[in-house]
Amino acid sequence: MVQTRKMNESFFVKMQKDLTTAGEWIRSRQDEKQALLNEFDQECKRFFFGKISQRALAASVKKTNTELQKLDNSIRDAIKRARSLSAREMKLIGDQAPIGYRATISGISGGTKKKKAVKKKPVKKPKKKDGEEGPEERISGKEFLKVDKSKKIAQEIIEAITEFNQRCDFLASNKGKFLLKAKDRSADVLFLKDVFVVQDRKIYKLGKDKLIDSTVKELETQIMENKTSRRTINPKDIESLKNIFGEFELGY
Repeated sequence: MVQTRKMNESFFVKMQKDLTTAGEWIRSRQDEKQALLNEFDQECKRFFFGKISQRALAASVKKTNTELQKLDNSIRDAIKRARSLSAREMKLIGDQAPIGYRATISGISGGTKKKKAVKKKPVKKPKKKDGEEGPEERISGKEFLKVDKSKKIAQEIIEAITEFNQRCDFLASNKGKFLLKAKDRSADVLFLKDVFVVQDRKIYKLGKDKLIDSTVKELETQIMENKTSRRTINPKDIESLKNIFGEFELGY
């Protein structure tokens, strides 16, 4: 009796479950990475407002980079595993291509007919253009490892330069930052193009004998615009601060 092909359904379902698990694992690691980045962003803000020291921030930078590397490697491994499972599934499905049968007066025919041999056309080697590498000129395995190692070193250098520039920006922001201590309250004062006062986690801009509500974005913009310029203190601003806070002391 003629038998058609039958797919191993239980094996296919198992691979589907494994693929779903790999996808859930990737999403879980992505959520962990986002949480880690959010936590470091909060650390940067705490450093900006003088809540933690530069040494503590540097330790956080090292720890965060290590954790980010671990999570990225975990995600890449899960993607590789998912691709392997997907390829096996496609092969299993491809093997189910139907066998051709025909009903005739004498019975069922087909299924054992040999395929016609197809002659393969010779593949012409592409001509090498000027300046283009041929197969014999391609790099060997050892040379490839050297190139790959050089790329990794270059990436580490770029990351170190980026980290250094970020620290320079933080130091520049602290250049014009003072701690104002009055009789019954205190605040951080930044002398930029405008004078900003940070008090009780709120940001204000100094007006004439009054504080005007401001935003983090406006403060960060002026810090970036004035990070290389010389900071000056206008005596009129000091008088306005006195009228608001009373007698006070300024210190770093």
